[in-house]
This record gives sequence, structure tokens and C-alpha cells, in this order.
Amino acid sequence: MWRLLYNLLLYAAAPVVWLRLAWRGVSHPEYADGWLERAGFIPRLPAKGPIWLHAVSAGEVMSASPLIAALREALPGVPVVLTTTTPAGAECAVRLFGSQVVHFYAPYDFPGAVRRFLNRLAPRVTILLERELWPNVIYQCHRRGIPVVLANARMTSRSERRYRWIAPLTRGMLERVSLAGCQSREHGRAMVGLGLAPERLLVTGNLKFDVALEREARIKAREIRRRWGNDRLVMLAASTHQGEEELMLAAYGELKPRFPKLLLVLAPRHPERFSYVSDLVGERYGLASHRRGDRVDRDVDVVLVDTMGELATIYGACDVAIVGGSFVPGIGGHNVIEPAQHGVPVITGPHYQNWEDVMRLFLEQRSMIVAQDPSSLRESLVELLSRSRERHALGERGLRVTETNRGATRMLLERIEVMVGDRSRHSATLE
Repeated sequence: MWRLLYNLLLYAAAPVVWLRLAWRGVSHPEYADGWLERAGFIPRLPAKGPIWLHAVSAGEVMSASPLIAALREALPGVPVVLTTTTPAGAECAVRLFGSQVVHFYAPYDFPGAVRRFLNRLAPRVTILLERELWPNVIYQCHRRGIPVVLANARMTSRSERRYRWIAPLTRGMLERVSLAGCQSREHGRAMVGLGLAPERLLVTGNLKFDVALEREARIKAREIRRRWGNDRLVMLAASTHQGEEELMLAAYGELKPRFPKLLLVLAPRHPERFSYVSDLVGERYGLASHRRGDRVDRDVDVVLVDTMGELATIYGACDVAIVGGSFVPGIGGHNVIEPAQHGVPVITGPHYQNWEDVMRLFLEQRSMIVAQDPSSLRESLVELLSRSRERHALGERGLRVTETNRGATRMLLERIEVMVGDRSRHSATLE
């Protein structure tokens, strides 16, 4: 009954869903791509029985990259189909995997769209990243005997409260999940409390720790730093949201007299805000800015990163990394593992609820700074920018945390290999 009610509400909202997609496509043409795929119309693949992995956007695609690489190596005869929801995710998928992985936009969770998609794809296993619980996708996979795996699964206390509002629908989904590889015991306990069978819980840790920092990325980071000036101090404010750029620019204004060569690098989270942030830097704060490019002149105060997919590399070109989405409420923070992998000291704000388990690992080792307010942010920056030894020590402690918490990919891969083998034997018996 609850799934029926969900579908009725979904169909009632369908005009709004498609109109919103069309409206976004006017200002951002990339959203006009993949309409047929979102409705479940995909071409049939020449190779049968792929693994279907769904990741929402670029961050989730990056998280999934070590698992995808491991699947391709362990199961070379099994194709991998990667779906995303956003154009940023699609771009990241193409950049990382090219033609090695087939990419589609994920079908919206309408019953007809999901049926069409699964009829054409016929996956052996479906892997959903993090918190992608979709009633029709999970129901249709279960009905067809397709195992559903939740990878890097998380369930924050806030999300748990929301899912309890629709407890029967939530339980119906989680009872049909074959395996939930959770980021922590806390996330796992929450999912079991909502309906997941305890024997289907696997605590893996966070897949993001397994994302390898390639040698080419380190080389490119050094080249970027050379263009910015090796004799300059660089503070990077990454994945910033509305209200956070003002905070960073105000802090920069107070720090600049003390550190005359200081360069601020701003990397807004969403591409549609690049122009706004550029105007903010020049018109409101009167600072000389430069869009991401080649050499930065000495009179440039701010570099605006207006490209996608470079942040994980650019972290390696800074002296201090400030991770946004954590200084304003309601967002929950962003990936603190990426800068730590470069051995760069990291500062985050107090609103990091989406990363509580990861932050606990760093804070236990005194390898990350939480700035509670603008004053403590400025104090922390002064401390790190003026003391290179403390800067390097904090960065090294953070790097050690990233190195000692790997292994989620291996744990998931072992279980998925068994599922793929069982599914293959089942299909052969039917034939």
C-alpha cells in the first residue's frame, strides 16, 4: 500500500519534475541531455549481464572509482554500467573512465521508467552509492532476483528521523536489500533499526579513503603551485556555498597586512555561482582576481577556480585547505579526505554532520582543525600560516589517518564477486 501511495504521489508530481528539468536546461544546457535515459529508454548493450552502479554526482563517482576499478580487474568479462543524476557526475564519469565504462543518466523512479531500464539492461547486480534508496528501483530488482547492494551507505541521525516518517516504505526497501556496506557501525545500527536484516550488514569504512592520489595529480599540483608562485602562501577555500565566500574574503582581508604575499583560492561548489562569486570579489571587496588559468601576476589577490573536476589536484597546490559546506547550517560539510591525502592541513567549520564518522577519526589523532566561528577561523589561519613546522605536522598526521583507514573496496569486492557468481550460475541454469 505504501509503495502504491508513493507511486500515486510520484505521478502527481511528474509534470513538475519534467518542467523543472526543462527549466534547468534553459539556463544550463547540459541538463537537457539524457531525457530519454531518465525515462528508461536506453540502448540494449551487446554484452549481457552488466553490473549496474549508480552514483548521484561527481563526489559519489569519485568515491566509487576504486570499486569500479577493482570490479573491472576482478571480473574482466563483466561490463560495468555507471549511472548518474547530474551533468557534473556524467562529466566526471567520462573523464575518469572514458569508454571503459558505459554511462547513462539514471532513470527517474517512476515504475514504467525503471521497468524499461531494467528490461534493457538486465544487470547481474545493482550497486547504489551512499543513500540512494529508491522504492521502485529496489522493488523491481528484488522482483527480478537482482541483488541490491548499498555501497558506502550512510544514515545520519537527521536522515534516520526523516525515514522514520515513512517507516513502512523504508522497511519495505531495506528488507529487499541484499547487502549494505556501511561507513560506520552507527550508520549500520540506524539501518538495522529501520528494517535492514542484521546479517546483511557489513561495516566497511568509507570508500573515499581508497581513492588513490595518482602520481600525475601530484605533478600537476606542483605545476599549478609554480604558476601561482612558490614564494607565496596559498589558502584554498574549497566547495564553498552561499555566505561562505564572504567569510573567507573577510578573513583574507584581515590576514593580508600580516602576510602580504598571501593568495586566496576560491572554489565554489556549484558552477552556476562562478559569476556571482567573481563579481563579489571585484565589486564588493575590490580585490584583483584571476580565473583559473596559467600564470598569476603578483598583484592578483584571489584565484577563482571556475572549472570542474580539478579540486582533488588543486588541494596539493595550497598551504592550508578550508573545506566549505561546513560554515553555514543545512549542508553538512564536504570531503575532508581529499586534502588530507596531500598532507595538507585542513580546517573545517562546525557543521559537518554528513562527515561525523570521518571527522572523528581525524579529530582523535589531532589531525584536523574545527573553526567554530569567524574569529577562531582567523586565529587558526594565523597559527598555520606563520608556523610552517606546525603546518607540516598537522598535514602529516592527517595523511597518516587516510593511509590507515583504507580497505572498504576489498571488503565489498569479496561479497559482490560471490553475488555475481551466484547470479551467473542462476542465469545459466535458466538457459
